[in-house]
Amino acid sequence: PLVFVDDLNKTCQNSKESVLMGKAITETLNELKMHAHDEKSGLLIFGKNKEKLKEEVDNNPTFIQGFKMGYKEKEVYLGMQFSSNGSNDSIMMTLEARRLKCFIKATELKRKLEDDRIAGVGWLATAITVFNATIVSTLTYGCGAWIGMQKKHTDHLEQTQRQCLYTVLDISNKSTYRNLLSVCSIMPANDMVKKLKITFVNDLIHMKQTGICYNALTAEFNRGEIPTLLDEVREYCSYFKVRDVVNTYTNPEKLKSQIFRSSMNNLWLSLITSKKAPWGPNRSEEKQRFYFTLPKHQAKCALLYEIGELNFRTNRKWESLKKFGTTECVVQGCGQEDTLDHAKECYGYDTKFRDDFSPMELVEYLSKLDLERFSKYKTSLIRH
Repeated sequence: PLVFVDDLNKTCQNSKESVLMGKAITETLNELKMHAHDEKSGLLIFGKNKEKLKEEVDNNPTFIQGFKMGYKEKEVYLGMQFSSNGSNDSIMMTLEARRLKCFIKATELKRKLEDDRIAGVGWLATAITVFNATIVSTLTYGCGAWIGMQKKHTDHLEQTQRQCLYTVLDISNKSTYRNLLSVCSIMPANDMVKKLKITFVNDLIHMKQTGICYNALTAEFNRGEIPTLLDEVREYCSYFKVRDVVNTYTNPEKLKSQIFRSSMNNLWLSLITSKKAPWGPNRSEEKQRFYFTLPKHQAKCALLYEIGELNFRTNRKWESLKKFGTTECVVQGCGQEDTLDHAKECYGYDTKFRDDFSPMELVEYLSKLDLERFSKYKTSLIRH
């Protein structure tokens, strides 16, 4: 039978270690009757003394099974992009690669959600569930290795999640992202990274307590010479107001629940002081809104209503002024501002509003209003 070794790496401090490791790998592969790939194998040199180390290697080259190891500027290992320019460049390259994968998955998910069976019931609930399960997990895979993330990294990460969410839900990218996260109970991407790092350290330090990763992380932390993952996790625990998992073990399910609730509350606090504050109260304890299981058209109308993004001209003021030269009602001759409050009373609509509508009746009203508006005036409340 054929035998494959997918990935193999070893960190060496100098050319002598590299030569020794080359001999060890050669002996092992020969014993297993296996062959290293001479084109894919190489040395990735990084650090402050990169040029000096390259000179050492040139004078004392590394050989594996007879071929001389060349140099590589970048390499992919277990989904992480490694760059010879250091960790900052490595993280950015990884995020760029993830962005492409996430955009492809978001487009594919949007296409699958157009299935009539899904659109007929539970479209929004399905969209959010699969978004978290596929796109968020792809975006944050291996994030425990992203130590010392800078603002450019966190911005890139959040922008990728935001654009993917807009694509999946097929809504305008002018919609308020934080409002959308709050209503859909989706954690900001950077909070998700913090959560994954915390839960990883909680398990590694207190349950596994063994292995190369455990030894390296604890040794770095105890030496205190550079900021480590454990230092970051301590800060994240303080941010979420949970126990310091570096010192104390916490039940994983309880820990995840506490972090999620804290993230949603932080998101809410940022929203109520923003220019576009949410219309409804904080309902972070709810897993999903009642309309998440409704047919697609009704669910989308309700979602955009709750986040204040129904496509009335006043909600898209600058776009409307540029395209139509006005924010007035779409009903010819009306002359009033195009808002939901006006549409409730406007003579141009047959769909009538009542003050005593139940939540379900309000959703049905918005759905019928959108259909009438599109039929009569060729403009939609939910399309962009």
